[in-house]
Amino acid sequence: MNTKITIAALLLTIIMTAGCADKSSAHTVAAAAAEPQQIAQTPVPTAEVKTRTIEVFYSDPQGERLDKAGVDISFSTAREKYMAAFKALQNSNNVNLIPLWSQEIKLKSVSFKDGALTLDIRMPDTARLGSGSEILALDALTWTLFQFVEVKTIDLLVDGKQLESLMGHADLDHPITRTRSR
Repeated sequence: MNTKITIAALLLTIIMTAGCADKSSAHTVAAAAAEPQQIAQTPVPTAEVKTRTIEVFYSDPQGERLDKAGVDISFSTAREKYMAAFKALQNSNNVNLIPLWSQEIKLKSVSFKDGALTLDIRMPDTARLGSGSEILALDALTWTLFQFVEVKTIDLLVDGKQLESLMGHADLDHPITRTRSR
């Protein structure tokens, strides 16, 4: 009987010790979970918004020449800068400065690499102009975009394709270079 009591006491001691060990490690885990963990958070850099006044070219009311106006654009990246310049070509607050780039023309994509600016547009038939206005529109585009010194060439695509002519009247070079701009 003494042996049974001794074995029972020994088992009870082992169980109690094991139970205490589990409880202390449980307390450690619970305490660690309760403490707020400090994770080093790297701040996400936000691009600085820049504002710049650019020259944008529009038609005069008679459609005979281009007149320029200073327009403020805001952008964070080079891509946004070119998009803002294109959008400025589509809008004018002055009745004597007529945009040659209709708001119906959608800028599908803009890419810039190694001095080459590529614009891909969607142009519905209702946005097409006559021959004189097509030439003015291309001049307005190139004169506006070539003021950015980093732009060496402009490739204007329509629905991803290099067309021979933008609106069917004037040749469209691929790419348009500074020396070939009108």
